[in-house]
Amino acid sequence: MHPLPYSQFKMAGRSKSKGSGGFSMIELIVVMTIFITLTTVMLFNYNSMNSRITLDTLAHQIAQWVRQTQVSAMSVKSHSGNYNVGYGLHFDRTNPNQFIFFYDLNNDKTYTPGGVCGDAASECVQTVTLPKGDTIVLLCAEALGVAQGACAPGLNEVVAGGDIVFIRPDTDAHISIETGVTPYPVSRLQVTVSSVKGYKRSIDIWTTGQASVL
Repeated sequence: MHPLPYSQFKMAGRSKSKGSGGFSMIELIVVMTIFITLTTVMLFNYNSMNSRITLDTLAHQIAQWVRQTQVSAMSVKSHSGNYNVGYGLHFDRTNPNQFIFFYDLNNDKTYTPGGVCGDAASECVQTVTLPKGDTIVLLCAEALGVAQGACAPGLNEVVAGGDIVFIRPDTDAHISIETGVTPYPVSRLQVTVSSVKGYKRSIDIWTTGQASVL
C-alpha cells in the first residue's frame, strides 16, 4: 500500500477538520429554541406556584386574624380606658382589597364606619390590606333564604358584607351579614379570596370561633 502524497494528505486532513468542527447555524437555532422554551415553561410554573403560595398564606392569615380577634376580646384589652368593648372583623365586597379589625364601641355587634382609623372616636382599629392582586371575591353565609349563586351547597351569597364580633366573656362569635338596614345573624360566614391568576381559597368562620381554610 503506497502512502498518499503530502499534498493529498494535507487536503484530506483539512476536509476532515472542516466537517467535524462546531455547530451549524441550524443546530444553534434549534438549541436556542429549546432553551428558550424550557426557560419560559419554568418561569410560568414558578409564577403560578408563587401565586398559589401567596394566596394560601393570605387565607391562613385571615384565619389567624379571627383567632387574634377572639384573643383580644378575651384578654380584657381596653380601648381608651373602656374594657367592655367587643372586637371584630369587618369584610366588605365593595372594598375587596382589604378588611377591617375594629372595636365595637356602641355594642351593636357590627362595624360602624366613621372617623379616622386608629382614632379613639373611630371603631376602626386597623385596616388590613391584602397583597397586591389578591382580592375578596365572594362572601357566603348560611341560611339566608336567597339564591345560592356561586356559593357552596348550603350557603348563600352575601352581596354587601359581614362582621365577626367577639364579646367578653363569651368565646363564641357573633356573626352577621348586611342585607339592607338591619344586620342578619348567621351561624357561618365563608370568605373566598382569589389571586390575580384566578386561584381561590376559602375560609370558613363559625360562631364557635373556629376558622378553617378550605
